[in-house]
Amino acid sequence: MRCPKLSKDKKMAIAKECIENGRNYKETCIKYGIKYSNLYSWVSKYQDKIMNTSDYSEEDKYKILYELSLQEK
Repeated sequence: MRCPKLSKDKKMAIAKECIENGRNYKETCIKYGIKYSNLYSWVSKYQDKIMNTSDYSEEDKYKILYELSLQEK
């Protein structure tokens, strides 16, 4: 499978969608024609971006992390 050339914003949007859909990597990969390893990397980078931005308070960051951890189970 050849991964299409995507902008950084598009990659982050796909990562966000994957997280919001319960981290269904397989379904997201099929939908966008991308590799699992790429998506996994984008999701990780998206999480790092959320945690390193000043747009969220510390409390909001912990809530986001908690919700993400629940979705992994």
